[in-house]
Amino acid sequence: MRHWQVNRHFLKVLKVVAWIAATLFVLLYLLPLGLFRIPAVQKEAASRVAGLLTEIFDSPVQLERVELISWTNIEAHRVIVLDTAGRRMITADRLIGGISLSDLITQQEVRITSARLFEADLRLIRDPKTGRLNIQHTIDHLSKPKSSSKSIPVDINSIIIRDMRLSLSEAERERLVINKLSTRVRRLRFSKGYIGGAIDALSFTTD
Repeated sequence: MRHWQVNRHFLKVLKVVAWIAATLFVLLYLLPLGLFRIPAVQKEAASRVAGLLTEIFDSPVQLERVELISWTNIEAHRVIVLDTAGRRMITADRLIGGISLSDLITQQEVRITSARLFEADLRLIRDPKTGRLNIQHTIDHLSKPKSSSKSIPVDINSIIIRDMRLSLSEAERERLVINKLSTRVRRLRFSKGYIGGAIDALSFTTD
């Protein structure tokens, strides 16, 4: 009889544990996924994420909407990054990325486990007076020390770019255009005094 009572007590404990686990699964996984199907939530999330990216890159970022694919994977639609003159510098139809929440919370670093960029367009413009590209301000900001800047280290484990269009405009020169640029970059990191990464493959065509 005692053995049966112990077993019954153990089964009750298991049921409680299972109920707690199921509740947490619904609250932490299914509920956020369900909420992110609501257009208003997607637009509000896009505004928050765009604000974070604007702070990281120190360049205005606009997003149409953001969807939560899984607990750590998001999909951003209609990505636009402006340069300091307010011109479109980077645009993309979609950006899918997986973010390490633990690194963001504990180390104040944006660690992206993987990212994929679809139908991107990078428009580089060289200033005729300084010779600097319009993207240089963003690159400089990402590599500034924390002591003198609010920039956040960005570490991308792997990024895949498919069919990107890249153009370079310079005064009194014919614009250079590269189409269907596809590449995979590993361990791309922007941090204090350092920018680096490794390119696995690269292909493109020119006009």
